[in-house]
Amino acid sequence: MALTPGEIYFVREADYLTKKLTPYVKIGLVREAEFRDSTNRILEHQTGNPRTLSAPDVVKTAMVERIETLLHGLFATSRIEGEWFYLEDDRLADAIKTAQTFAAEADAAYPFFERAEALKDNLASEDALPATDELKALHAEWLIADASTAELTKTEKRVREAFREAFEQNEPVAGAARAVAVKGAKRFDEPGFKAKYPEIYAEFLETISKQTGSFLPTRAKGNEDIAQYLADKVQPLIAEIDAVFVAIEAGTKAKADLNGPYLVVLETLALAEWNKDVAEMKLRVACGIHKGIEGICKWDRIMKETEKLDKPGLTVAHPDLVAEFTVETEGRQAVHVAPRIAAGESVD
Repeated sequence: MALTPGEIYFVREADYLTKKLTPYVKIGLVREAEFRDSTNRILEHQTGNPRTLSAPDVVKTAMVERIETLLHGLFATSRIEGEWFYLEDDRLADAIKTAQTFAAEADAAYPFFERAEALKDNLASEDALPATDELKALHAEWLIADASTAELTKTEKRVREAFREAFEQNEPVAGAARAVAVKGAKRFDEPGFKAKYPEIYAEFLETISKQTGSFLPTRAKGNEDIAQYLADKVQPLIAEIDAVFVAIEAGTKAKADLNGPYLVVLETLALAEWNKDVAEMKLRVACGIHKGIEGICKWDRIMKETEKLDKPGLTVAHPDLVAEFTVETEGRQAVHVAPRIAAGESVD
């Protein structure tokens, strides 16, 4: 996860003739490491744009990429294209305030993200920590966010697949899907090479030591608090989409009608993912170098030896043989789902 500091900017457009600000706003970022600021970025956007651009509101944060992603999700119902959003003055003020709120949260959470990243490189001890009431409460936060994320993600995937099917069948999809060209790629057929040239393959095998071990929070089954939260906050959103699918089957609605409730799901999903990330990083830091926290999580980090083909060395020594087993796949057309409000659709 990128922990890059920077600025979130809100680019506004002023009509060339009337000088009035439009409701079209770009929510973007400038990384601190790029040695430029939002003013420089606006100058880049201004090129070729007849409207006057400005970014009077800039929000600094220690985790600029994560906060930009979060904002794009939280305002999905206002998204019109890429990083451009339709934000009237009140909605824009809400977006800026939201950016400030989560930037402050990110700044407070940054030490946990940074420490958790460093702990990945530590081997785990043989003992597990006892669970405290504070850690149990933090685990409960993670459980609710995890369950919400899981349910909303299933619904998101279901709608995305419906949009892909509609697009391929030339049904209208409210601008939420489009065809994109996927370039072909070169792939080395390692199993085939090994089967034909086993001795050469063995010569270029390396034994490497690699640290393995995933952070695994314990998931609760039949938890009443989780079930109640899902019933109150998540299931109504999913039920609305389910109702549209039923209407589609009955022929009274089209798949394009999924777009509105789908964008609402994306907003709720964005917040759930953020809450899950923050809670998990805090749990990782609490776990430290221990192999887990009793009843809450496991984090076995061990060294494991694996064998890996020295592909660069093999290519230098036997370029013709590598070329023999390098296959280039053909380019293809794919359907890309890009959530955004449909033209003419109301914006809350």
